[in-house]
Amino acid sequence: MLQFNSEYNYSFKLYQTRQSLELLSDEWRALIGRAGAGVTPFQTPEWCITWLEMNPDAKPCIVAVYQNARLIFLAPLMQARSIFGVKTLCFLSGADCAYGNIICDGETDAGQLFEDMSNWLQDEGVCDLLRLDNIAAHMPWIASHKNHLGKSDLAYSSLLTLNDSLKQDYFSTLHKLVRRDVRHSTRQLERMGELTIEVVECDQYWREEVLPQLIEWKMSWLKSSGRWGGGMFNGSMMRFLSNLAKNCETGGLGARSSVVKLNGKVITANLVLVHDRSIYGYFSSFDPALKKVSLGTLRDIRLVEWMLNEDYTAFDLLGHPEAYKDRIANQKTTLVNLAMPLTRRGKLAAFWARIKLRNRAKQVFLRLPDPLRRTIISLLRR
Repeated sequence: MLQFNSEYNYSFKLYQTRQSLELLSDEWRALIGRAGAGVTPFQTPEWCITWLEMNPDAKPCIVAVYQNARLIFLAPLMQARSIFGVKTLCFLSGADCAYGNIICDGETDAGQLFEDMSNWLQDEGVCDLLRLDNIAAHMPWIASHKNHLGKSDLAYSSLLTLNDSLKQDYFSTLHKLVRRDVRHSTRQLERMGELTIEVVECDQYWREEVLPQLIEWKMSWLKSSGRWGGGMFNGSMMRFLSNLAKNCETGGLGARSSVVKLNGKVITANLVLVHDRSIYGYFSSFDPALKKVSLGTLRDIRLVEWMLNEDYTAFDLLGHPEAYKDRIANQKTTLVNLAMPLTRRGKLAAFWARIKLRNRAKQVFLRLPDPLRRTIISLLRR
């Protein structure tokens, strides 16, 4: 933990190790409780500390602001890959973070504190460029930085807000294609045997028996579609999800799974994160032998029915727009990226990032025929 003197009315602290974050976790959770709307699972200590455990080479750079010894602001950041030696900070957990945000006490001005933090980072030589991705466009603290905003690769999150009127007859409010898929899938599966659907806690049995099967199915799908699997192939994703589910048992973040079984055998399941009476659909997979059955739609619709009975307020299907998500959701949360240079070197890096060579190369790669993509990936793994 490093502490610097500040010309502002606050005390700034910089936390740069996982161990120091664990000491901060109680204050961190208390701040989330005072922050009100806008905080997601990806800003909780359970998520951030678990992610750091699985990524020991990551360099956290958590900015905490205190007023009269009380934590009033926290920005969960880390050092990003440097371009031309530019000191760049991004949200902690990088591409795994489906929502980027800061945490601010509800009684303080988040926009002003973010501005003060940016000035402090510049003055202390900590950062040249803030590159913050996947921010909900309605967040008030980015309102004065519209010139530095750009489109997120995730585009928008599909969100289903729940209310009492949906409890009466939720199924009838669904898009007709969704109702057709659910009825058709249910009939198909019931012809094959006994169909059961339940929402369970991600306990030790789930982590040891269900999760490995989900990872195996996901890997199979990635290989068949010629996509690069990242942490799926080296096992880090399974360790991360398993540890996250375990840490959620004792922390302020919850984890559940909607599990569909046929004759007692799991055919699809997901891992959803529970925070502030909302559920976030982070990870899911299904048996590829049943890919022609709309297992995902059936699983998620039954999850929503369970949520209505348990008085949850929202189901966020997160980014990467897909047709089935849009049919279930009733709102869209636009996501934006913020590239805010703090120095001249930061301006150079921001200009370079706007070229988006990496994103263009990725788009070209995904347009290649499946056999060619699989060949390229197999060569890269050698």
